[in-house]
Amino acid sequence: MYYFGSKDALMLHVVEDVFGELGARVEAAACMPHEPVDRLRAYAETYFTHVLEHRWEVAAALDIVLSHRGVDGVPLYQMVDEEDTALLRSILREGLESGVFRASSLDAAVSIVEGLLDLTISSARNATDADLTTLSREIQEFLFRGLGAEPFSTPAQ
Repeated sequence: MYYFGSKDALMLHVVEDVFGELGARVEAAACMPHEPVDRLRAYAETYFTHVLEHRWEVAAALDIVLSHRGVDGVPLYQMVDEEDTALLRSILREGLESGVFRASSLDAAVSIVEGLLDLTISSARNATDADLTTLSREIQEFLFRGLGAEPFSTPAQ
């Protein structure tokens, strides 16, 4: 049984629980492969699978992130730190440094990849009838081609 001292505490718990589970699944999947392309593919596929399996929970957590502020008044969606992107950053850094991904700013690559992945979450929230399976496949294709990691293929096709 849980007790929350306030509505805000409950809301923060929901966000931490939903996105914490997503992060844990992605981390477990992306740490198995050794090559940057394979690690990023595992990261993306696990991210998409989790959003598909937990569509409504993720959409609800996104609503909270977009509408609430932290104790210091900062909107929750602006409260991102290096830890939130550490795994993705390490995968992209390795791929950029090894030349597997086309030359790019690491910060730009992280922001772009995060934005593409998060499109599935915003689509789950904003378009309840969106075909997230097709969208996820198209995002992944766009992502890998943009990074110069062609030829693109998905194992499940």
